[in-house]
Amino acid sequence: MKNDGWNYTDLIRLEDEGLTVSEFYPLRYPNFAEKEWRQRILDKKITLNGRPAVPDDGLSTGDVLVYRRPPWEE
Repeated sequence: MKNDGWNYTDLIRLEDEGLTVSEFYPLRYPNFAEKEWRQRILDKKITLNGRPAVPDDGLSTGDVLVYRRPPWEE
C-alpha cells in the first residue's frame, strides 16, 4: 500500500540567496544529484512561492520552495 506522499518545504535563508533552484537542492539534499533534482523541477514537482519552479529561477531570502514527493510504497 502506498502512502499519501509528502511535501518538503524549505524557506530560503540569506546564505541561499542568489542560488538557482537547481543549485539549491543538491546542496541542501546531497543524496540526489543535480540531474535528478533538475528532472523533478522540469516535471513540475517543485514550486517556488506557489508556482511551478524552473531550474534557473534565482532565489531570494524568504522565498518558499516546496518539493511534492509522490506517494511511495512504505
